[in-house]
Amino acid sequence: MKRFLINTLLFAAIVLLIISAVVYPLSLEFERRAFACKTTAPYCRVNMIYNTKDNDAKLIIMGNSRASGYDDSILSDTLGIKCFNIGFAGYPFIYQYNIMYKTYMSQNARPDYIIQEIGPWAFFDYVMPKYSMDMCPYIDRENFCFLKEITPELSYADDFRLVRYAGKLNKVINEFNNIDEHCDTLPPDKTFHPRGLINGKQKFEHTPENISLFKQFIDECSANNIRLILVCSPILKDVSSTYFEMDRFWNLIDSINHDSRLTVLNYQDLFGNDTTMFMDYIHLNISGTEEFSSKVGHDLKQILKANATN
Repeated sequence: MKRFLINTLLFAAIVLLIISAVVYPLSLEFERRAFACKTTAPYCRVNMIYNTKDNDAKLIIMGNSRASGYDDSILSDTLGIKCFNIGFAGYPFIYQYNIMYKTYMSQNARPDYIIQEIGPWAFFDYVMPKYSMDMCPYIDRENFCFLKEITPELSYADDFRLVRYAGKLNKVINEFNNIDEHCDTLPPDKTFHPRGLINGKQKFEHTPENISLFKQFIDECSANNIRLILVCSPILKDVSSTYFEMDRFWNLIDSINHDSRLTVLNYQDLFGNDTTMFMDYIHLNISGTEEFSSKVGHDLKQILKANATN
């Protein structure tokens, strides 16, 4: 029996050694590419926020992919203060807060203002899988701990590289082809492309963990004397009226902002059905971004000026 146990342990050690010899170098190369990535989402955005130190913007813009409709350069010029966009495409508020906001705040001076892009899609619920390989390179970082709480596939054991990549070599190798380490940029596309993001009527988003964290965020901003401004950017009008429960969405926002302490700006129908302003149903193209950013900037300038004189 003793000999059997020794042989079993020896065999297990050999197997573990072989697995480690394969998994470790491949996982190291995957993470090297992930950390070097400047163009492929979400790697590029995570790397950007961790490399943003002493930026010290007076106004930051938060949100999912619809935050790309805010041009921080136009806002900076219009408002006369430094603005910086920390939007995180594809992910709801719980990701925006933990990964982008908390990381930014740990490395920069507190802003005076925050624009939080709100909307009926990918804000209070998940449209992307909670577990994905592209988050694995960062999972041992402090601001990613929340993923272990909301994702059944992850635990604190995944802080160890061999654990988090064990049995996932095919996925790691596939990611090699997805990560672009170069920084080539394409000219902006002004063509309207109806895409499959919105296929039929969308469910009403009201995930409790996102709503609870959002309320906590509001209180946190108030405690830190940060003026939080909720803004809903344009949606193609026929899409917002047909596919989203906008009345329920705005009722939810009103219930969260029950004491009316927040400035809420609703631009959902600003461009109507003018597809020359949209990249797709819910995202602005370069023309829409420029016009919308200018509009938001001028409106905020008037609001802040009026408040300063009161």
